[in-house]
Amino acid sequence: MDTDLNTLLSFQEDLSEKEVAVFVNHLAELSESENFETVFEAAMEKIKQFPSCGFLILNTALFLDGLIAMRVRRKNREMLKETVEKLYVRAAKCPDATVCNQAKAMLVSIYMERKDYESAQKLLDTLPDEAFFDKKQIQINLLTAQGKLKAAAQMAEEKLLEATNEVHGVLMSFP
Repeated sequence: MDTDLNTLLSFQEDLSEKEVAVFVNHLAELSESENFETVFEAAMEKIKQFPSCGFLILNTALFLDGLIAMRVRRKNREMLKETVEKLYVRAAKCPDATVCNQAKAMLVSIYMERKDYESAQKLLDTLPDEAFFDKKQIQINLLTAQGKLKAAAQMAEEKLLEATNEVHGVLMSFP
């Protein structure tokens, strides 16, 4: 017999991006009719079912992060934000570079909000220069938050000069 046990049991280690999107939409619909705790429990149960699906963990963390900001009172946020941060940490260990880097970018923001600039810088240094986010802009924000305004202004000026050169190059390519 050539069929393995996982196939027989219909075991699925990961969800597709489409399946994750459907699940996050389900959470959004659930959040319209149910309390936060019910939505949170549904999210965590799905993660228990697919503990190695980085895409699910990241997108669930992003959704819960937004929901916490909109629906949870300030005094109750801390513990929930801690749980979301742990989800970002898990997603940051994902072998999928896109998921990993997006989770790291979210963690940089969390560390900056906490004024843990050393951890933010350390993590920011691990991110690639070219990605879906603007690493240089995040670095400028971090320097500004640390009160290093001269360094932030210098980096912003360099960024502006790079953008100007790009525009110039595009304009020069037209006859």
